[in-house]
Amino acid sequence: MTTPSWSSHWADLPDPRDERAPHGGRCTVALFEAVCRHIVEKHVAAPKEPWDELLPKEALPPLRRCWQGDNADERSAALQRFSQALEGAARECLEHPLVLLCEMPKGDNDRPRCHTWKLVLRCGALMVIASNPRRSIVKTCYFPGEVCRLPKGNRRWLKLLHSLLLRYAHLTQRGIVPQAAGWEAEPQPGKPRKQIRFVTLETWGFRTDMEGTPWRGRPVAWPAEHDVPTPAPRRLLQRRLVEDEVYEQS
Repeated sequence: MTTPSWSSHWADLPDPRDERAPHGGRCTVALFEAVCRHIVEKHVAAPKEPWDELLPKEALPPLRRCWQGDNADERSAALQRFSQALEGAARECLEHPLVLLCEMPKGDNDRPRCHTWKLVLRCGALMVIASNPRRSIVKTCYFPGEVCRLPKGNRRWLKLLHSLLLRYAHLTQRGIVPQAAGWEAEPQPGKPRKQIRFVTLETWGFRTDMEGTPWRGRPVAWPAEHDVPTPAPRRLLQRRLVEDEVYEQS
């Protein structure tokens, strides 16, 4: 008899697909063992990724050796602890919210409309969730290289936010703004153009009270960071050029 694979379901999360997010609809996100194994073996095991920002250091060794033995109870306990940490970080992000929503255009074959959620976690990790009208599932979670190079205590989430802005926002005479009509300007070769939405614009640092909704370099801080002074923003063009150099070297 085959032992069923482990899975966890995070219920009652704010749904970023709802225009009223985070105060609109709610959703459930599933995390499966195969995805956990991918995250652990490719990312948690990577010495450069600062997973002790999300999990206690003593929880990392049992997680890394999850699939090295046959003790199903130990594996289930380690995975449950990992799931709880990921769920807490995802819930905090979705309630803030600080999410980039990528919608694939509906094709001619009437396939259900699909979304990819890119969650900027407070610890600086990027969580990716795929969704359709039937379900939402975690696909991966990792610390990008440009984030890993920052020393601890440097608010890594800001670096991740800047990297996503460089990729998905648009530079105009008014500065950095959301893409015109919300569509990805330069899709990857061979892939369809995705519709992009920053959830929410104000949280990302865009000024919705100004013409063109420009980015002003002051994203909304996490609740515990309101007492941390925010440096004055530089000129937008200069900021973009500096960030471009960093991004190209990543």
